[in-house]
Amino acid sequence: MPNESSTQFHMSAVRLNPVDIKLPDHIVKGAVLLDPRLSEWNPSVSGSSITSTYIQFDKEQDSIAELIRRSATDLGCPSAERYAMLLDKPKMFLSPENLDRIGQGFLLTLTASPDHYANRVSFLLTSASIANVEKALKDLQALSSDPTMVSAFYANPGVDILFSLLKQDAVKRNCNCISLCLNVISNMLELKLEGISWERVPTEIVQIIATFVTGHAKVEDGNTVLAALQMLEQFLVCNSDLHSQLVVREVPVQSLIRHLAKNDTRIVVAALSLIHTLWKKSDEQRRSEIIEHLQSVPFRTAVTSTLPREERSAAKLRSIIDAVLPLEKILISYYSKMIDEKPTNEEIEKITDLELFREACSSTSNGNSINQAQIILSSQNPFGKLLTRTIERYANSNDENMRMLVGENSMRIEGGKWQWLPLCMATMKLIVPILGISNNHDDQNQPVKSNLEKLLMLILSVECPVDALFNTTIQLFHTTWREMKANNNELHKVELVVREKLTKALDKSPQSFEILENHLSALPYWKLQEIWKKEEAQKENDQLDSDVVRWKNYENIFPMKKFRELKKRLQPSIEQLVRTNRKNFLKLGFIFKKYAKGGKAYHRDQFTLWKLDPTEKILTMSDVDSETRSNNALTMTSADIKTDDVRHVSIKDIESVQYGDEVGGRKGPLRALRLNLLDGERVTVTATSDKTLSIWMDGLKYDSKF
Repeated sequence: MPNESSTQFHMSAVRLNPVDIKLPDHIVKGAVLLDPRLSEWNPSVSGSSITSTYIQFDKEQDSIAELIRRSATDLGCPSAERYAMLLDKPKMFLSPENLDRIGQGFLLTLTASPDHYANRVSFLLTSASIANVEKALKDLQALSSDPTMVSAFYANPGVDILFSLLKQDAVKRNCNCISLCLNVISNMLELKLEGISWERVPTEIVQIIATFVTGHAKVEDGNTVLAALQMLEQFLVCNSDLHSQLVVREVPVQSLIRHLAKNDTRIVVAALSLIHTLWKKSDEQRRSEIIEHLQSVPFRTAVTSTLPREERSAAKLRSIIDAVLPLEKILISYYSKMIDEKPTNEEIEKITDLELFREACSSTSNGNSINQAQIILSSQNPFGKLLTRTIERYANSNDENMRMLVGENSMRIEGGKWQWLPLCMATMKLIVPILGISNNHDDQNQPVKSNLEKLLMLILSVECPVDALFNTTIQLFHTTWREMKANNNELHKVELVVREKLTKALDKSPQSFEILENHLSALPYWKLQEIWKKEEAQKENDQLDSDVVRWKNYENIFPMKKFRELKKRLQPSIEQLVRTNRKNFLKLGFIFKKYAKGGKAYHRDQFTLWKLDPTEKILTMSDVDSETRSNNALTMTSADIKTDDVRHVSIKDIESVQYGDEVGGRKGPLRALRLNLLDGERVTVTATSDKTLSIWMDGLKYDSKF
């Protein structure tokens, strides 16, 4: 066993400091390979027995020329020739601009200079052998994104030699040569070196490239079509009106639709993108033609067949959807434009002259006359030409269905019929936000939220989604009206139920209108009421579960108090009891005095009956004349209520409830109650009892959840 003295003998008497042997970041070591094709690029250089060498390079002190000289010497290459260094992945010549790509352990290739490359490629491109041309194009494509190589190629022979290849029949019959040539030209033009960009391409070449897309080329393959599609879009967006208008003229949309059936996702996306760009660069007449093609059966069939393909990955499917959505938004913008246009008198008369329209307007005892309908369509129509066009198309294409609806409605008892024109406007009010059509309607914040992507397959299943959704919704209105046994002043109440049905049915993302109608048929009013009850019960259970969780956490901290706390939790909440009493009071109704702007009394209709619907979702406001009954809403009869002045306000539409200022009255000061609706409107009423106002204020707050 070694003793202490022998151990100390092997230890250094002086503590050694650590030495950092790592090279500075600017000094790198790596290997240089000799290009096996060096003699092919430069015949003056023969092969060498040395194929590689190791070298150290100082990026701050050494130049690229010095690196090339030392490498050529180590590899035994003649010093009188010109050489260059090649980087790999992506392949390009080493230059001061990409010097940062050299790191520790670099691997470079010593090869001929760029001008030797350009001369060799030029020689092969002018060869009569199509195999030599294809070989040259492959070599050129590998370096077509390298500014150093492109600059040398522009010096000799220039990009015109590539343009001349596109005119040769032998090249046009070779798919590989065409796709390679197009890719090389595209990559070079993207660099925009020496002023050569997309605007400098001759129009004759643009026309030739268009033939590879339109089907007029001698041969066609996927790579050629993809390259041509991408190049044509670049011609459209370049700063040359001549080139963009030439593409618009040479490339019809129907020739692009046929490419949507291709299996290659890149081609599908490129074709959709080109259609969108064509629309942006076209005039109004050409845009109308493009919209017709977007509504056509070939386009819709191609898109709906390409989306469900199982072989497409999620990323590829996402790229197709992202390309389709802008085109569908073009259709939506087309409908939005119709909303902003006021219908002409001739268009209105064309509708009012329809026999079915006249029959529908006169089928109710208090229905609109033709003159009143003309006034509404011209001056009280928030949906412009979209409404008149949709009504006309519905009456002409669904005359049997419309006749059945009008006939059933006319057989209802007096006071229980819907009115045709208000029903059409309520229908349009619902479908406009569903499709994302912009309008200035006051209630636009409340309808079903638009989700174009979720409804994409549904929209593509029909030629005109507005017409199809109008047909479905107006039938749903008629059915729901019958289920609710509504009267003629409950249109808004029915509208809220129809909106709820549409929301639940559309949330299932139906693929066709037939499936949508099946979903709606499975949602009668009585079932919707059951759903509301279940939702309310689930909400209460969720709240109870959260209370139980809080109790368990509390029990773990304070185990001695669990029985006392459990007793408290089993007792009904005072707040909940008060809330229930408030709701019941609101359901009984109360007659308030209307408060005019500026504190002035109304000339008539000074009293209004407010009553909460049993579902606790709708607040009904009815104008009444009887001041003597203003303290007893239960004694009101239907004769006391003006059926023409009944308003239904959804509780969800109430933004806030406030106490108003104290105002003077004949019998003393009155306290005001103000409802602030989401659309900016304010409804103010007064009462002599502060207690009544407090109950209503608390009750509405509990219901509206703000």
